[in-house]
Amino acid sequence: VLCRQNNVIWVLFALGTAMLRFLLQTKEFQDSLPMPLSLTLVLRFIVIMAKKWKQLLAQFWPLLLPIMGFVVFIFWNDGSVVLGDRAHHAAVFHPAQLGPAAALAAALRGPWDRRDCPLHPDRLREMKVRYLSSTAQKGTALLASG
Repeated sequence: VLCRQNNVIWVLFALGTAMLRFLLQTKEFQDSLPMPLSLTLVLRFIVIMAKKWKQLLAQFWPLLLPIMGFVVFIFWNDGSVVLGDRAHHAAVFHPAQLGPAAALAAALRGPWDRRDCPLHPDRLREMKVRYLSSTAQKGTALLASG
């Protein structure tokens, strides 16, 4: 409801493109190139995605939010993407929505690409190590002294 249904398709396209770019940089995928597009290449892509799911999730979670919201909406709306009069809302290709969809994808993805953003995966990892390790050390010292 917060964005047009076809924006989800464009976000899926942006997510797929970004994931492909990410996976093309991995050694496992580079070892299989150059290979013509085939079922073997697609299966290798899926296997590498499964192995790297944590990295992919950490990198691309902002793009997953509108997709998950859309899936929840479809379940809530009895399997339909239409909100309102279904007879007057036939699905059609509407390329003019590419602009707003790109803006939505950029807004959801943009800040997390910057290393100085507090929500960047590297910054979150650093905070986890810094704060959790110091908390664990304090807890261990407290237990040892008690």
